[in-house]
Order: sequence, then C-alpha cells, then structure tokens
Amino acid sequence: MKKLMISLTALASALVLLFPGVATADTGRAVPVTFEFYAIGHGDLGGVCFNQPTDPPELAPFGSCAEAVPLATEDHVGVTVVDSANQPVYFSVQQDNNPNFAWGCGTLQGGDLSADGLFPINGTGAGGTEAPPVVVFPWAGPGVNTVLDPGGTACVPGSVDADIVNPGTTGTATITFHDHVA
Repeated sequence: MKKLMISLTALASALVLLFPGVATADTGRAVPVTFEFYAIGHGDLGGVCFNQPTDPPELAPFGSCAEAVPLATEDHVGVTVVDSANQPVYFSVQQDNNPNFAWGCGTLQGGDLSADGLFPINGTGAGGTEAPPVVVFPWAGPGVNTVLDPGGTACVPGSVDADIVNPGTTGTATITFHDHVA
C-alpha cells in the first residue's frame, strides 16, 4: 500500500510538471491608486493629468490620474474607479504603444475589451523591457461613450469630493492585472 501511495504521489507530481498551466491560477493582482483631482479635459475628446501617482501608490499633490506597471506575464487588466464617497466615476484607460482604448463608469464598460470584459495590455515593452504603465484617467463629467453605447446611459458623476475644492480627499482607481488570457 505504501508503494502505491508513493507511486500516485509521483504520478501527480509528474502531471503538474507536464501541465504547469493547470496548476497555475490567475491571481488578479490588484493595485489601488488614489487620486486627488480629476483629469483635465474630457475623456472622449482628450485631456491631461497632473502629477500622476505611481505604483506603489504615492499621493502627490493634485494627483489626477492613476497608473501602474504590469508584470511581464500580465496581459489584461480590469479597472474600477470610485470617488471618496464610493460613487462611480467616468474614466478612460490606455497604455503607451498600445492601440487599444477602453472606458467605463465605475467599471469597464466599452472600447477594446476582451470577451471576458478586460482591457488587453502589453505585459512587456520592446525587446522584453518593462512595459509602459497602464494609465487611468478619471473624468469629472459624464462620458459621451456611455450614451453612444447600445443600451448605455449617461454616467452621472459621483460626488466632487476628489476635487481641488476639498484638498486631501481622494478617489480610488483599482487596477487589477490578470495573466490568465493567452
């Protein structure tokens, strides 16, 4: 019986080595980044950020966008953006050298999304260098994209606590990286 138990353990170990993807699960690495001010402009027309916070999060004065750098194996990202009162915020998301663009109201809703509703990203840069950060632009007003989307409705802005009128209050963009999509 002891010999059979050792053989079954060896067989299980061999299967894990032969099929490593089966034993590896997507961990969904979440990076919360705070912002104190909305991006300047409009998410559907263009705009800018002030003092983008980085990963790890740094609360810079008037930090108006959130960014985080993906690891080499991460290929998709989910995004959630709320203000200091936990209300949804209209946002857009993009990455340098990535032709994809996405947007949402609180969570990703449209744009270039994968079948499972995630934003495809570049996990590595040119020649295997570190990938450019994923940048989330929170916008103060409602987005045109949410209205133009079939079945969409205007993204009613949340509270304006994350705003220069109330310094020190913050909104949060949670960027969740995934490595499960090949």
